[in-house]
Order: sequence, then structure tokens, then C-alpha cells
Amino acid sequence: MKKYTIILLLLGLTSMMDANAGHRGHHPGQACQYLKIIIKNDTPFHCYMIKRTLKMGDIYETASFKIPSGTENTAFELSEYNGQIHMTLTYECNEGRTITFSSTKNACAKSGTITGKKLSTQNMDATFSITPGSYWAGTPGIIHWTFY
Repeated sequence: MKKYTIILLLLGLTSMMDANAGHRGHHPGQACQYLKIIIKNDTPFHCYMIKRTLKMGDIYETASFKIPSGTENTAFELSEYNGQIHMTLTYECNEGRTITFSSTKNACAKSGTITGKKLSTQNMDATFSITPGSYWAGTPGIIHWTFY
């Protein structure tokens, strides 16, 4: 009986470790719980994050606070917490040039729809594109912002 208890305990621990580590490889079924926010800076100035507000979700990986001109940041990677992800970011690209925008992903169970919205802009603008996550391919959703 003790052998069965130990085996069941080890199987349970292995499953828990796999669930926590699965994000890196985005095992099918887990990837739709994540959202990557990528920002490309096409302005002639360095851009600096001046405010970050996570309204829903957890930050799994954070991006750099500075995005040099002509480059792309390392991605924010967010995970669901209670079913949704919602982050608002504000960047300043030189004096008097700011942008505030939000990135949102619905719960995985509700198809994981991704949306972006510019909340305010001053002397600059941005566009975004969306790549939906895939349950079967094991890939997270991506929202790719471009400042100009």
C-alpha cells in the first residue's frame, strides 16, 4: 500500500511541475492562457515606459523599460488570472510625445479574443496587429504594437 501511495504522490508532483513549467514550451491547452505584448519603436527617439497598470492577469515575463529607436522590445508575457488579461501601458518618446494603450485577452474558455485600444496619444501614434493563440499548436496570443 505504501508503494502505491508513494507512486501516486510522485505522479501528482510530476503533473504539478509539468503544469508550471509547461508555459515555456506552451503545451497544448496551456498556451491560450498567455498573451505576449511586443512593441516596435519606429520613432526617431528612444521610448521609455513611464507607467504600467496590470488590471487583470499575472506578469510572467516583463519587458525592458527602454525601447531604442528602430528596435523592438523583449515581449511582456502575461498569464490569465481569474480568466482575463488586461494591461495598460504608457510610453514617452522624447519630451511631449506620449502614448497610453491597453491590451486585453479574454479567458481561454471564451475563445481568448485579443483586443487593443489607444487610450491617449500626444504628438505620436501607434498601430497594432494581433496573432491569435492556438490551443493545438501550443502558441500564445500576440499583440504587436508599432509606435510611429
